[in-house]
Amino acid sequence: MRQRDRKSELVEIAYRVIVQNGLEGFRIRQVAAEAGIDNGTLHYHFPSKEALILGVVDYLMEDLKINRVVWKDAEQTALDELRMEFDELRMDLDELRMDLDELRMDLDEVGAYLDELRVDLVEIRRDRVQVGGAGR
Repeated sequence: MRQRDRKSELVEIAYRVIVQNGLEGFRIRQVAAEAGIDNGTLHYHFPSKEALILGVVDYLMEDLKINRVVWKDAEQTALDELRMEFDELRMDLDELRMDLDELRMDLDEVGAYLDELRVDLVEIRRDRVQVGGAGR
């Protein structure tokens, strides 16, 4: 249970950092520093920045589900307007999740391409060694 509490704490800290700095200014090392841990410990709980951001998205989605109040037969109130704002936020978060999924797929493709390049480089080096060795 302690690990779950720590993960929740890290997600809440990450959420605050994103609120303060925006997603563009979000730095995983800042989350670690505010939690009083090193980057390696943070990576134990969240292996990537993307995983931590997805944790924040899940946290916000759960918070919206729990704290959402439904009023029936009432006129449009400030609460109704706020609810609509949260609905828009939820849609934005869903879009962010889809963007992150696309990014993950792109990164997987880049990783596969880099693996192919490594194999090609090994073959080129082996060919150079063979050519250099045959001329001596």
